[in-house]
Amino acid sequence: VKRTVPDGYCFISNVTVFFAAFLGPILLILAFNSVMFIAVIAIIIKHTVKRSIDHKKKTDTIQLMLNITSVFVLFGLTWIFGALTIMKAAPTFEILFTILNSFQGFL
Repeated sequence: VKRTVPDGYCFISNVTVFFAAFLGPILLILAFNSVMFIAVIAIIIKHTVKRSIDHKKKTDTIQLMLNITSVFVLFGLTWIFGALTIMKAAPTFEILFTILNSFQGFL
């Protein structure tokens, strides 16, 4: 990866250090979020199974899928876009990352 830096600015020139400095924290966040995602999904499924004895199974399944989707968006999707910012389409992923990350408080 060749980076052009304007005069008067300092930037990481070693590619390995560059990727470790920027992708390392993102990958750590993704790993933590994956663990939390699995834990939350396990709790949601456990709770839904207990309730499904009394309620209609179809509505519980729909609710379960909506819950899983919202948790996935909250925990994973935004940081996946953050990791994709190193690609050629970086401006697109940067915009998606910023927009989705700013809306996390509304979920």
